[in-house]
Amino acid sequence: MEIIISILFIIGVWAYCRHQESKASNYSNTYKVDWSKVNQDRIKGVSEMQLNKNIYNGQYGSGKLETPNEIRARQNAAWEKYKKDNPWMPLN
Repeated sequence: MEIIISILFIIGVWAYCRHQESKASNYSNTYKVDWSKVNQDRIKGVSEMQLNKNIYNGQYGSGKLETPNEIRARQNAAWEKYKKDNPWMPLN
């Protein structure tokens, strides 16, 4: 009985750690993360679980990543501004 309980405990701890890693991974795929701060904390000896917790809590965050539509809209706006500022340029 103790063996079964210890195996379930180990599986629970493993699942909890994997869940923390996936939350940090999802956050870093959506938001900008200042990896130099993360690496400085790694040098200081902060555990990986604490680093993951700090990542998805936004401690190392520096803003949201742009979606492809936002990038395209920004590029189109810059191109329209360039065409407006330079009417002498042949477009075709």
